[in-house]
Amino acid sequence: MNHAASIARPFGIPALLRLAGAVLLGAGLCCSPSRADDGADAIAAQPGRVRLRIDSGWGFLGGDHDGAQQVNYDARAWPHVELPHDWSVEQPVEEANPRNNGYFQRGVGWYRETLLLDRSFLPRQVYVEFEGVYRNSTFWVNGREVGRHLSGYTGVVYDITPYVYCDGRANLLALRVDGRENEGWWYEGSGIYRHVWLIATDRVHVANWGVFVTTPQVSGKSATIRVKTSLQNDNPTDQRCRVTTRVLDADGGTVASATSEETVSLRATRDISRELAVANPHLWSPDIPYLYRLRIEVEVSGRRVDATETPFGVRWFEFTADKGFFLNGEHLQLRGMCIHHDFGGLGVALPDRANEKTVEIMKQMGCNLLRSSHNDLAPFLLEACDRLGLLVWAETRY
Repeated sequence: MNHAASIARPFGIPALLRLAGAVLLGAGLCCSPSRADDGADAIAAQPGRVRLRIDSGWGFLGGDHDGAQQVNYDARAWPHVELPHDWSVEQPVEEANPRNNGYFQRGVGWYRETLLLDRSFLPRQVYVEFEGVYRNSTFWVNGREVGRHLSGYTGVVYDITPYVYCDGRANLLALRVDGRENEGWWYEGSGIYRHVWLIATDRVHVANWGVFVTTPQVSGKSATIRVKTSLQNDNPTDQRCRVTTRVLDADGGTVASATSEETVSLRATRDISRELAVANPHLWSPDIPYLYRLRIEVEVSGRRVDATETPFGVRWFEFTADKGFFLNGEHLQLRGMCIHHDFGGLGVALPDRANEKTVEIMKQMGCNLLRSSHNDLAPFLLEACDRLGLLVWAETRY
């Protein structure tokens, strides 16, 4: 097991009420997505960051299957499923099953997927991100174990660069999931129940989950935007980079920017901190959920090698013992709901629209606050809260 190959998803902004989650966007991406069966066209990448959802056509079979991670294992009879996928909710309800899992079965299951990457991926770092797998999963690429992730609620990114072929040959991704143990006392589901992403970057790039934005000083006249960016250099030599940080308004206009020259040591990560000032900021609130975007651009020798964008809101809040909660200096009575990660008969494998509909219904009911009980929520649900105007009381047990 290679523990260094996996990165557990961090808890994001460490505030009681937060605007959620960084979203990485390509700088001139993209790919030609294909189903990636053997014989399909290889995925090709243009310059810049690639972020491609690979949810289609995974082979799945319940139970344990010795050798299913091997390339020569015969899985032709396995049915194909679309992710997100929850196999527990498809099983019969029986009183013999655990009550705290809704009387649905727990167990072990296997997933297999094939990817074909062309030579445009050769000079790149290649990653696979799992947003959520319940639980205790082990990941192989081309029969070699890449890493393990125990949690059923936090995401994980695996560096698969040393394991993949980038010449059009088939790459086998295999994942064993062991959901026999519970982490909570509610229905938790089984399997790859959130999205899976293929990520490719230049060897000099913003690290995965490597942008951290806070607004430590805010008023109606000005806002301080504090940014920490983790730059990663996977080259065998030091690299001199030009890093530009921009704050973009909702129309895409630049309202603040800063540029600096940075050196990142060979095969190392360097954190860069800076503060930018935004005059007369639009303040985020449940009634007016105005979002800015933080854009990080990285250049090496005059060539742009990476760019990411992170949406964020500008606001401040405080709790007082005698008068309650204040947002942007105005008293706000919090009206909220708690939410687990399942959705009735859909189980835990929720399409994005189901998460968005949850936020819309809460807003229609007059809610302004969502409490995650009791683990990290789906990234898309957090993005919907930011965009549609719900405060989030973000809980995590990790």
